[in-house]
Formats: sequence, structure tokens, C-alpha cells
Amino acid sequence: MWREFFELVGFPLDDAIAVVAVLHPEFFEMTEPLFVDVALSERLVRGQTVAFQGRQILPFSGPKTTRVCRNLDGRKFLSLFKNSIGSLS
Repeated sequence: MWREFFELVGFPLDDAIAVVAVLHPEFFEMTEPLFVDVALSERLVRGQTVAFQGRQILPFSGPKTTRVCRNLDGRKFLSLFKNSIGSLS
């Protein structure tokens, strides 16, 4: 689906990026902790994730326990990824 919808080529590195987020958080630019809510039971928006930043139209609030990634240092990530793959041969 990601190829057709986003017109991307190659292969996604979602799992590798998730691992790097744990092992090398310095590669990422993150928000301060935010309250994040996920629609669990609504039919049309089930799974929609909302990070509450600043002023909101609806008065939802909760614990600020989630940081959202805003940027990844792609050069550092790809260098680590290539070196890791290369060390397997």
C-alpha cells in the first residue's frame, strides 16, 4: 500500500527506525512529553492518534507521557544501518 499511496520506491525501514529510536535516541529530534489519545471505539476514526499540543478545541487532557518524533538524522541512521548490514557478511 505504501508504494501505491505514497508513490515510494525501495523498501520501508520502519522496524529498523523503531530499534534505532531505542538504541540511539540522539539521532532524533523529539517534542517535549505530550498527552496523546487514540480513538479506540469510534467507527470512522478508529485508530486515529491525536497529540495534544498548545490550545485544543475540545477540552481533553491527561498525563503527558509521549514524545513525538519530529525529525531523524537520516545520514547517521543510514550510516549505522549500512555498517550493521555490512558486518553480517
